[in-house]
Amino acid sequence: SAQFTIGWTGMRKIYRDLWKATLFYAGSYIVWTVAFRLLALTLLTYLLISTRASFQDISDAFSANELTLLGIGTISFILLLFGLHPLTTTTREELFSWYRIEHQFMPGLLQGSMLAAALTVAFLIAGFYKYVGFFIQFEDAPLALLGLALRVIAILGLVLGEEYVFHLKIQNRLRTQLPDLTSILITSLLYMSVKLLQIDLGWLQSITLFLISVSVGLRAVEQVDILRGAGYFSGLLLVFHTLLSLPVLGSDFQGLLMVKFELTVLTDTDTARLLTGGAGGPLSSVGLQLVLLFDIGQRIIQNKKMLGRGWLRRLS
Repeated sequence: SAQFTIGWTGMRKIYRDLWKATLFYAGSYIVWTVAFRLLALTLLTYLLISTRASFQDISDAFSANELTLLGIGTISFILLLFGLHPLTTTTREELFSWYRIEHQFMPGLLQGSMLAAALTVAFLIAGFYKYVGFFIQFEDAPLALLGLALRVIAILGLVLGEEYVFHLKIQNRLRTQLPDLTSILITSLLYMSVKLLQIDLGWLQSITLFLISVSVGLRAVEQVDILRGAGYFSGLLLVFHTLLSLPVLGSDFQGLLMVKFELTVLTDTDTARLLTGGAGGPLSSVGLQLVLLFDIGQRIIQNKKMLGRGWLRRLS
Protein backbone atom coordinates (compact mmCIF):
# COMPACT_ATOMS: atom_id res chain seq x y z
CA SER A 1 0.00 0.00 0.00
CA ALA A 2 2.84 2.37 0.87
CA GLN A 3 4.59 1.52 -2.40
CA PHE A 4 1.37 2.16 -4.30
CA THR A 5 0.94 5.53 -2.58
CA ILE A 6 4.52 6.54 -3.40
CA GLY A 7 4.08 5.39 -7.00
CA TRP A 8 0.78 7.23 -7.37
CA THR A 9 2.27 10.38 -5.84
CA GLY A 10 5.19 10.15 -8.23
CA MET A 11 2.90 9.72 -11.22
CA ARG A 12 0.83 12.71 -10.15
CA LYS A 13 4.01 14.80 -9.96
CA ILE A 14 5.09 13.65 -13.44
CA TYR A 15 1.76 14.55 -14.99
CA ARG A 16 1.60 17.85 -13.09
CA ASP A 17 5.04 18.84 -14.42
CA LEU A 18 4.07 17.74 -17.90
CA TRP A 19 0.88 19.79 -17.70
CA LYS A 20 2.71 22.89 -16.52
CA ALA A 21 5.32 22.69 -19.27
CA THR A 22 2.75 21.98 -21.96
CA LEU A 23 0.31 24.64 -20.83
CA PHE A 24 2.80 27.44 -20.38
CA TYR A 25 5.14 26.90 -23.30
CA ALA A 26 3.41 24.82 -25.98
CA GLY A 27 -0.04 26.22 -25.15
CA SER A 28 1.14 29.82 -25.04
CA TYR A 29 3.15 29.35 -28.22
CA ILE A 30 0.30 27.92 -30.28
CA VAL A 31 -2.17 30.55 -29.05
CA TRP A 32 0.28 33.35 -29.84
CA THR A 33 1.16 32.10 -33.34
CA VAL A 34 -2.49 31.46 -34.25
CA ALA A 35 -3.43 34.95 -33.07
CA PHE A 36 -0.48 36.43 -34.99
CA ARG A 37 -1.53 34.65 -38.20
CA LEU A 38 -5.11 35.85 -37.83
CA LEU A 39 -3.85 39.40 -37.33
CA ALA A 40 -1.61 39.11 -40.40
CA LEU A 41 -4.46 37.68 -42.48
CA THR A 42 -6.77 40.48 -41.37
CA LEU A 43 -4.17 43.11 -42.26
CA LEU A 44 -3.46 41.47 -45.62
CA THR A 45 -7.17 41.29 -46.43
CA TYR A 46 -7.61 44.96 -45.50
CA LEU A 47 -4.69 46.02 -47.73
CA LEU A 48 -5.70 43.92 -50.75
CA ILE A 49 -9.46 44.35 -50.62
CA SER A 50 -9.04 48.02 -51.55
CA THR A 51 -7.31 46.94 -54.78
CA ARG A 52 -10.38 44.84 -55.68
CA ALA A 53 -8.40 41.64 -55.24
CA SER A 54 -10.44 38.45 -55.10
CA PHE A 55 -10.47 36.22 -52.04
CA GLN A 56 -8.51 33.65 -54.05
CA ASP A 57 -5.79 36.25 -54.65
CA ILE A 58 -5.72 37.03 -50.94
CA SER A 59 -5.51 33.32 -50.11
CA ASP A 60 -2.66 32.82 -52.58
CA ALA A 61 -0.76 35.82 -51.20
CA PHE A 62 -1.17 34.53 -47.63
CA SER A 63 -0.09 30.99 -48.57
CA ALA A 64 3.01 32.29 -50.36
CA ASN A 65 4.10 34.14 -47.20
CA GLU A 66 2.81 31.68 -44.60
CA LEU A 67 6.24 30.35 -43.62
CA THR A 68 7.64 33.88 -43.27
CA LEU A 69 4.69 34.91 -41.11
CA LEU A 70 5.10 31.82 -38.97
CA GLY A 71 8.77 32.64 -38.45
CA ILE A 72 8.02 36.26 -37.57
CA GLY A 73 5.31 35.08 -35.17
CA THR A 74 7.81 32.77 -33.45
CA ILE A 75 10.39 35.56 -33.18
CA SER A 76 7.77 37.85 -31.65
CA PHE A 77 6.84 35.13 -29.13
CA ILE A 78 10.45 34.80 -27.98
CA LEU A 79 10.75 38.59 -27.76
CA LEU A 80 7.61 38.57 -25.62
CA LEU A 81 9.25 36.07 -23.26
CA PHE A 82 12.35 38.29 -23.13
CA GLY A 83 10.15 41.28 -22.34
CA LEU A 84 8.46 39.45 -19.47
CA HIS A 85 11.78 38.69 -17.76
CA PRO A 86 12.13 38.21 -14.78
CA LEU A 87 8.57 36.81 -14.71
CA THR A 88 9.94 34.25 -17.17
CA THR A 89 13.40 32.69 -17.09
CA THR A 90 14.14 33.68 -20.69
CA THR A 91 17.48 35.42 -21.19
CA ARG A 92 19.63 35.97 -24.27
CA GLU A 93 22.39 33.77 -22.85
CA GLU A 94 19.89 30.94 -22.40
CA LEU A 95 18.92 31.10 -26.06
CA PHE A 96 22.29 31.78 -27.70
CA SER A 97 25.74 33.28 -27.33
CA TRP A 98 28.41 34.01 -29.93
CA TYR A 99 30.62 31.25 -28.56
CA ARG A 100 27.81 28.69 -28.81
CA ILE A 101 26.90 29.89 -32.30
CA GLU A 102 30.49 29.27 -33.41
CA HIS A 103 30.99 25.92 -31.67
CA GLN A 104 27.47 24.45 -31.74
CA PHE A 105 25.20 26.14 -34.28
CA MET A 106 27.68 26.44 -37.16
CA PRO A 107 28.83 22.76 -37.10
CA GLY A 108 25.17 21.68 -37.01
CA LEU A 109 24.35 24.07 -39.86
CA LEU A 110 27.18 22.58 -41.93
CA GLN A 111 26.01 19.03 -41.24
CA GLY A 112 22.39 19.77 -42.14
CA SER A 113 23.42 21.67 -45.27
CA MET A 114 25.65 18.82 -46.44
CA LEU A 115 22.86 16.29 -45.92
CA ALA A 116 20.38 18.41 -47.90
CA ALA A 117 22.91 18.97 -50.69
CA ALA A 118 23.91 15.29 -50.85
CA LEU A 119 20.28 14.14 -51.01
CA THR A 120 19.49 16.66 -53.74
CA VAL A 121 22.54 15.64 -55.81
CA ALA A 122 21.54 11.98 -55.48
CA PHE A 123 18.03 12.73 -56.75
CA LEU A 124 19.47 14.84 -59.59
CA ILE A 125 21.78 12.02 -60.68
CA ALA A 126 18.93 9.51 -60.45
CA GLY A 127 16.82 11.73 -62.72
CA PHE A 128 14.13 12.44 -60.12
CA TYR A 129 15.03 16.13 -59.84
CA LYS A 130 15.83 18.60 -62.61
CA TYR A 131 18.01 21.68 -62.29
CA VAL A 132 16.11 24.53 -63.96
CA GLY A 133 18.53 27.41 -63.48
CA PHE A 134 19.23 30.72 -61.78
CA PHE A 135 16.16 32.93 -61.98
CA ILE A 136 17.02 36.21 -60.23
CA GLN A 137 17.21 38.92 -62.89
CA PHE A 138 19.61 41.84 -62.47
CA GLU A 139 16.87 44.47 -62.46
CA ASP A 140 14.90 42.53 -59.84
CA ALA A 141 17.93 41.61 -57.72
CA PRO A 142 17.45 44.13 -54.83
CA LEU A 143 13.81 43.14 -54.23
CA ALA A 144 14.54 39.44 -54.70
CA LEU A 145 17.51 39.51 -52.30
CA LEU A 146 15.42 41.39 -49.74
CA GLY A 147 12.74 38.72 -49.94
CA LEU A 148 15.42 36.03 -49.67
CA ALA A 149 16.97 37.65 -46.60
CA LEU A 150 13.56 37.95 -44.96
CA ARG A 151 12.84 34.26 -45.62
CA VAL A 152 16.23 33.25 -44.17
CA ILE A 153 15.62 35.33 -41.03
CA ALA A 154 12.13 33.85 -40.67
CA ILE A 155 13.44 30.28 -40.95
CA LEU A 156 16.25 30.89 -38.45
CA GLY A 157 13.82 32.57 -36.05
CA LEU A 158 11.30 29.75 -36.44
CA VAL A 159 13.84 26.99 -35.79
CA LEU A 160 15.64 28.72 -32.91
CA GLY A 161 12.40 29.79 -31.26
CA GLU A 162 10.84 26.34 -31.47
CA GLU A 163 14.04 24.69 -30.26
CA TYR A 164 13.89 26.94 -27.23
CA VAL A 165 10.24 26.13 -26.53
CA PHE A 166 10.28 22.39 -27.18
CA HIS A 167 13.78 21.01 -26.66
CA LEU A 168 15.04 23.38 -24.01
CA LYS A 169 12.00 24.16 -21.90
CA ILE A 170 9.60 21.24 -22.39
CA GLN A 171 12.06 18.41 -23.03
CA ASN A 172 14.34 19.38 -20.15
CA ARG A 173 11.34 19.62 -17.83
CA LEU A 174 10.24 16.13 -18.80
CA ARG A 175 13.76 14.78 -18.34
CA THR A 176 13.61 15.62 -14.65
CA GLN A 177 10.91 12.95 -14.20
CA LEU A 178 11.10 10.63 -17.20
CA PRO A 179 13.83 8.72 -19.07
CA ASP A 180 15.66 10.83 -21.63
CA LEU A 181 14.44 8.85 -24.64
CA THR A 182 10.84 8.92 -23.40
CA SER A 183 11.09 12.68 -22.90
CA ILE A 184 12.43 13.12 -26.43
CA LEU A 185 9.61 11.04 -27.92
CA ILE A 186 6.88 12.90 -25.98
CA THR A 187 8.39 16.26 -26.95
CA SER A 188 8.56 15.20 -30.61
CA LEU A 189 4.93 14.05 -30.61
CA LEU A 190 3.93 17.36 -29.07
CA TYR A 191 6.01 19.27 -31.63
CA MET A 192 4.44 17.36 -34.52
CA SER A 193 0.94 18.01 -33.12
CA VAL A 194 1.61 21.74 -32.89
CA LYS A 195 2.87 21.84 -36.49
CA LEU A 196 -0.28 20.04 -37.64
CA LEU A 197 -2.35 22.72 -35.91
CA GLN A 198 -0.32 25.49 -37.53
CA ILE A 199 0.09 24.13 -41.06
CA ASP A 200 -1.87 21.79 -43.32
CA LEU A 201 0.68 18.94 -43.56
CA GLY A 202 0.46 15.52 -45.12
CA TRP A 203 1.23 12.35 -43.19
CA LEU A 204 4.69 11.96 -44.76
CA GLN A 205 5.77 15.47 -43.77
CA SER A 206 4.39 14.88 -40.29
CA ILE A 207 6.51 11.73 -39.91
CA THR A 208 9.58 13.58 -41.17
CA LEU A 209 9.06 16.42 -38.68
CA PHE A 210 8.70 13.88 -35.88
CA LEU A 211 11.95 12.17 -36.90
CA ILE A 212 13.77 15.51 -37.21
CA SER A 213 12.54 16.46 -33.74
CA VAL A 214 13.80 13.15 -32.31
CA SER A 215 17.18 13.61 -34.02
CA VAL A 216 17.44 17.19 -32.78
CA GLY A 217 16.32 16.18 -29.29
CA LEU A 218 19.07 13.57 -29.10
CA ARG A 219 21.59 16.22 -30.12
CA ALA A 220 20.31 18.50 -27.37
CA VAL A 221 20.89 15.76 -24.77
CA GLU A 222 24.24 14.74 -26.23
CA GLN A 223 25.64 18.28 -26.52
CA VAL A 224 23.74 19.72 -23.51
CA ASP A 225 22.82 22.53 -25.93
CA ILE A 226 19.96 23.12 -28.36
CA LEU A 227 22.04 25.05 -30.88
CA ARG A 228 23.65 21.99 -32.51
CA GLY A 229 20.23 20.61 -33.43
CA ALA A 230 18.92 24.05 -34.37
CA GLY A 231 21.80 24.45 -36.81
CA TYR A 232 21.17 20.98 -38.27
CA PHE A 233 17.46 21.66 -38.93
CA SER A 234 18.20 25.17 -40.21
CA GLY A 235 20.74 23.78 -42.66
CA LEU A 236 18.17 21.38 -44.10
CA LEU A 237 15.52 24.08 -44.54
CA LEU A 238 17.85 26.76 -45.87
CA VAL A 239 19.43 24.57 -48.55
CA PHE A 240 16.19 22.91 -49.63
CA HIS A 241 14.06 26.05 -49.56
CA THR A 242 16.03 29.27 -49.92
CA LEU A 243 18.90 27.91 -52.03
CA LEU A 244 17.18 25.29 -54.22
CA SER A 245 13.57 26.60 -54.19
CA LEU A 246 12.08 23.27 -53.09
CA PRO A 247 8.80 23.45 -51.14
CA VAL A 248 8.93 22.89 -47.38
CA LEU A 249 6.13 22.95 -44.83
CA GLY A 250 3.59 23.53 -47.60
CA SER A 251 5.30 26.74 -48.75
CA ASP A 252 6.77 27.49 -52.19
CA PHE A 253 9.56 30.00 -52.70
CA GLN A 254 11.91 31.07 -55.51
CA GLY A 255 15.41 30.99 -54.06
CA LEU A 256 18.81 31.51 -55.60
CA LEU A 257 18.63 28.36 -57.73
CA MET A 258 15.67 26.34 -58.92
CA VAL A 259 15.44 22.56 -58.65
CA LYS A 260 12.16 20.82 -59.43
CA PHE A 261 10.72 17.36 -59.12
CA GLU A 262 10.80 16.18 -62.73
CA LEU A 263 7.57 14.44 -63.72
CA THR A 264 8.61 11.91 -66.36
CA VAL A 265 7.96 8.27 -67.15
CA LEU A 266 10.78 7.47 -64.72
CA THR A 267 9.33 9.47 -61.84
CA ASP A 268 5.62 8.96 -62.49
CA THR A 269 5.48 6.03 -60.07
CA ASP A 270 4.46 5.68 -56.45
CA THR A 271 7.97 4.51 -55.53
CA ALA A 272 9.62 7.61 -57.02
CA ARG A 273 7.12 9.94 -55.34
CA LEU A 274 7.62 8.26 -51.97
CA LEU A 275 11.39 8.24 -52.28
CA THR A 276 11.74 11.91 -53.23
CA GLY A 277 8.59 13.42 -51.75
CA GLY A 278 7.34 14.37 -55.21
CA ALA A 279 5.57 17.68 -55.47
CA GLY A 280 5.31 17.80 -51.66
CA GLY A 281 9.02 18.53 -51.39
CA PRO A 282 11.93 16.82 -49.63
CA LEU A 283 10.25 16.83 -46.20
CA SER A 284 7.82 14.28 -47.68
CA SER A 285 10.73 12.09 -48.82
CA VAL A 286 11.03 8.55 -47.53
CA GLY A 287 14.69 8.78 -48.56
CA LEU A 288 15.22 11.60 -46.06
CA GLN A 289 13.27 9.65 -43.44
CA LEU A 290 15.58 6.64 -43.86
CA VAL A 291 18.63 8.88 -43.39
CA LEU A 292 17.05 10.36 -40.25
CA LEU A 293 16.23 6.89 -38.89
CA PHE A 294 19.86 5.85 -39.42
CA ASP A 295 21.05 9.00 -37.65
CA ILE A 296 18.66 8.41 -34.73
CA GLY A 297 19.69 4.77 -34.36
CA GLN A 298 23.37 5.67 -34.49
CA ARG A 299 23.00 8.35 -31.82
CA ILE A 300 20.97 6.10 -29.52
CA ILE A 301 23.66 3.38 -29.76
CA GLN A 302 26.49 5.85 -29.22
CA ASN A 303 24.80 7.50 -26.23
CA LYS A 304 22.91 4.58 -24.68
CA LYS A 305 25.07 4.64 -21.54
CA MET A 306 24.62 8.39 -21.10
CA LEU A 307 20.86 8.14 -21.72
CA GLY A 308 20.61 5.31 -19.19
CA ARG A 309 22.68 7.15 -16.59
CA GLY A 310 20.31 10.10 -16.77
CA TRP A 311 17.37 7.89 -15.76
CA LEU A 312 19.34 5.95 -13.12
CA ARG A 313 20.61 9.22 -11.62
CA ARG A 314 17.03 10.44 -11.17
CA LEU A 315 16.03 7.13 -9.53
CA SER A 316 18.87 7.30 -7.02
